Amino acid sequence: MKTYEGVTVEYTQTIPTNKQMPEFYVYQEGAEAYAQITYLDRVVDIERSGEMRFHIPEVFEDGLVYKDKIIRYSDDLEAAGINDDIQLTQFIKTMGNAGYDIVDNNPWWEVFAHNEDMGEIYDTFYEAVDAGIDYILDDKGWD
Repeated sequence: MKTYEGVTVEYTQTIPTNKQMPEFYVYQEGAEAYAQITYLDRVVDIERSGEMRFHIPEVFEDGLVYKDKIIRYSDDLEAAGINDDIQLTQFIKTMGNAGYDIVDNNPWWEVFAHNEDMGEIYDTFYEAVDAGIDYILDDKGWD
């Protein structure tokens, strides 16, 4: 993560580097703020937006059977045994290769300034934080 003199980043919680995907931070519908960046009189928020909806299949002796076990929140995802970015990525890829489209909705990270999103989405938390720092330091967006 980038650091610059005068830039402060405050986190609402610690985000481990092996667990940066937004799917691990969905506890309600809508957006949730996970960091606030300040520089001079400027403020930027890093938020997790979007909803999550995964259809998790169950395994039976006769093979993989699609069931309507729906994962909407992070604690349910972890209860299904998916505990970090690598496991989640592998699970989605494996299911896709097996012909199962398990993802209906997925969340994302966004940078918010001036009470609106900056129009970019990010796959990992610290990628969004770095983009927020770039934005807050760029004088063009702050008249």
